[in-house]
Amino acid sequence: MRVVTVGLLLSLVLPSVGRAMDLTIRQRVTTTGPRAETHEATEYVTTTRRITDDPTHRTIVDLDARTLTVLDKTRKTYTVTTFDQLRAQMEAARKQLDAMPPEARKMMGGMDAEVTLHPTGKTEKIAGYEAKEYALSGGPTTGAVWVTEEIELPSKSEDWDKFRGAIGGASGPGSKLGEAMAKLKGFPLRTNVTYSVGPITAGYATEVLSVSAQAAPPDVLTIPADTRKVAPRAPGE
Repeated sequence: MRVVTVGLLLSLVLPSVGRAMDLTIRQRVTTTGPRAETHEATEYVTTTRRITDDPTHRTIVDLDARTLTVLDKTRKTYTVTTFDQLRAQMEAARKQLDAMPPEARKMMGGMDAEVTLHPTGKTEKIAGYEAKEYALSGGPTTGAVWVTEEIELPSKSEDWDKFRGAIGGASGPGSKLGEAMAKLKGFPLRTNVTYSVGPITAGYATEVLSVSAQAAPPDVLTIPADTRKVAPRAPGE
């Protein structure tokens, strides 16, 4: 399962965007660790959908259908997973972690630790918007996030919170980070997060490049005709 964990984006010249508008957001995403790479991704945000499109994948979260669709452009395949199935997968992964020997769990570096965010007092213009920096830490997680209060996403935020709960599972660094981020007042413009698990250190960073108040193009909302549906991978695959 490929869930793109990114900060959302802003543009250089747009004024504050109201809740009713769809957004087209472009960002740069960098991952570090065993699979290091940098690419650009475009995120399309509506009240009920979030579509993330990059050179190799497209991810569609549909609140109304309660599904996560992941398109693999290279293999020309796609999967559809319901929110209930996502939660079941995360709970299965949680049980696998609980069944690990104590010494192995210790190597995981306190994955259940709370993640906290503290303002550093630093401010910076990012993509034309005034942003404030927050340092984050907790267990294996360190980093920083920059947010602005000059833009808001379309509504139904409480439903998106439920989705984040579904993909985050009951515990772990992903869910703890999500819980901490949900308490921030503002829109993420830049993120830099690092996880250290045993001997492996990995992370990701995002940077807003542009944003426009426009809807997604029709072809992004559908699955290409030349792709075939496959079953989602089970936890651990």
